[in-house]
Amino acid sequence: MLMFNRLFGGPSNESAHWTPLTHADEIQEVIHASNEKPQVVFKHSPTCSISFFAIQSVQGIIAELQESVDFSLLNVVTNRHVSKQIAQEVNVRHESPQILLLFKGAVVWYDSHDRANAANLKHALSKHIELN
Repeated sequence: MLMFNRLFGGPSNESAHWTPLTHADEIQEVIHASNEKPQVVFKHSPTCSISFFAIQSVQGIIAELQESVDFSLLNVVTNRHVSKQIAQEVNVRHESPQILLLFKGAVVWYDSHDRANAANLKHALSKHIELN
């Protein structure tokens, strides 16, 4: 089991860059915060290999973007109710892995599965948001 968790568990030693989403009321906080600073929500399944590679990709760019963008992590296995709630709140169908980019109170871009990666996120940021 430890080997499985290491392979598919998601961020480990760099998890301090992620803010965990574990309660439904935190969704409104993220939406509100997007009025001041872009917010990225990564919906992650620790039992999915595609999600593992997607989160590793995004983890690789957090250090360069953390001053300009906040990153939240939603474990869709342990917090399924939060995942369903965010899908309803932002009107984006739930998928996993999935990246949501929120700015000015709305989702300005999202993608999922093998398209949920650092390159696509950076492209979306450059297209929708002028970073400092």
